[in-house]
Amino acid sequence: MDGWRTFTLVYQIITCFHNNFRFFSGLVSRTNCSHQTENRTGKLFYQEIDLLKVNLDDQIKEIHRYQTQFEDMSKAPGDIKPLSLLLLHKFEIIKSLDKIQLIKCLEKTHGNQSTQIVSTLYQMFFILDRDTERLDKIYGAYHAKFDQLVGSFVDEINALRLPALTERDRLGTNYHTDKFLFRLWELAFTQNTNLNINELIGFATELIPKLLGEKVLTDTTHTLYQPVLEFTVRSSKILNQYQNERKKFLGILRMSEDTFRSGHDTLRRFV
Repeated sequence: MDGWRTFTLVYQIITCFHNNFRFFSGLVSRTNCSHQTENRTGKLFYQEIDLLKVNLDDQIKEIHRYQTQFEDMSKAPGDIKPLSLLLLHKFEIIKSLDKIQLIKCLEKTHGNQSTQIVSTLYQMFFILDRDTERLDKIYGAYHAKFDQLVGSFVDEINALRLPALTERDRLGTNYHTDKFLFRLWELAFTQNTNLNINELIGFATELIPKLLGEKVLTDTTHTLYQPVLEFTVRSSKILNQYQNERKKFLGILRMSEDTFRSGHDTLRRFV
């Protein structure tokens, strides 16, 4: 009987030891796994941060380059090298990282501030990502608007050309004796046939003041006076709209550059 009791006691001790060994073994395994996950998260985080720093530097330079050329009012949008958005779709990987693991990883270097740092950085990532996508849409919309306004001006110049051409055909070779028609034709129709789409806005900007300033074109009794007047009124509205759209887009460019510079400073400050 004593032998049986001894066997039972030994068996219980062995079983208890075995169960405890399995428990602590699993605990160590999970701890090691956790450390590995933190290390992978941290490594990927810093890789993405290094890339973002480079992309932010280049994006700031690119926006400044485009903005400087855009501010030159003698240049139409088509005369400027297109704007490259280097940060577009560059935040997917870093936004997908486990924030809890990242906080634990940063605790090694930033201690109790790691939570606040991760929160600040990810707010900044959200703002940069949102502003890049917004700038991409606005940039495309601005160019579409520019093409629309140029098209509207072309319609207006063609609408003025029709009655002028009719009057010229009526007068035949003597059309130059009509000072109103001759001067109008010289100002409005001897140049624009060879202009490309990017040069038309500049041409329109110069043409309207000339039409309004020419004394010979103030003859209210002339057949072409009303078409010229309507052309200057409608074309002036088109040009005003163009200038307003240009100023609005320039303001957005400046705000975007400020946002990217702020993001750049935040990255340099924390990581």
